[in-house]
Amino acid sequence: MNLNFRFILGLLLIGLAIYISLYDKKAPVAPPKLEKPSQEVVELVSSLYEIDNRDSAEYSAIFYTMWKEYDKVDINTNLQLQYYLQYLGENVLKGENTGKYPEWSISASGILSQVVGKQDENEPITEEEKKKLKDLLYGFAWKMYIPEYDSVFEEYKDKTLKAIKDYNNEEDDEDPDNPVPPNPIEDCICEGKGYVVHGDGHRSPCPCVESGEECEHDPKCGSSKQEKADYSNSNKTYKSSFFSKVFRCL
Repeated sequence: MNLNFRFILGLLLIGLAIYISLYDKKAPVAPPKLEKPSQEVVELVSSLYEIDNRDSAEYSAIFYTMWKEYDKVDINTNLQLQYYLQYLGENVLKGENTGKYPEWSISASGILSQVVGKQDENEPITEEEKKKLKDLLYGFAWKMYIPEYDSVFEEYKDKTLKAIKDYNNEEDDEDPDNPVPPNPIEDCICEGKGYVVHGDGHRSPCPCVESGEECEHDPKCGSSKQEKADYSNSNKTYKSSFFSKVFRCL
């Protein structure tokens, strides 16, 4: 190898090294899909049980969309929150993961109870608890997000958004000049009995203000003041731990 060739080769290698170093400096760094939440939320979700990658991405998308749409959904009691979670589990996942992750259900319900408190199902969620609940939904999404399954995340974001719109009786392409009235919800979780029977056998008042033989009231509406008083008097010792049951739908 003659001197001139080695000299030219050396210059080329030096030029290549300079180019690579400049390229690396200019190459944009993609921001994380979900930014890290507050340290308080990070610590809160640190005990969340880990699940399979694809399922984790699905759950992440559900909680992320719940967080994004949080202010559009009227959740004022634990019973309404229970119904909402169950609705999304049934309409987004369609039962495919029911009972699959009991450890995850237990850990998620325990974390949720730390935020909304061990209340009876009709005790209102306070404004402070509502804010913390919204932050927690994002925390769940952040904790469970897996970049390698981003396509799954995006797919289930769309599915969850549709389910939330259905929950709110929203139309996707409604003409503002000719709005379509929402269809009444005729199925009632109380089955005309005036109360709901839960998995452990205990009863709570029907979330419908009126529960006749053909309940035409939205199951996610609040209970009447009298129902709350009757429930409080008959179940003063009851503390809700029902989230572990409803999370099994997820």
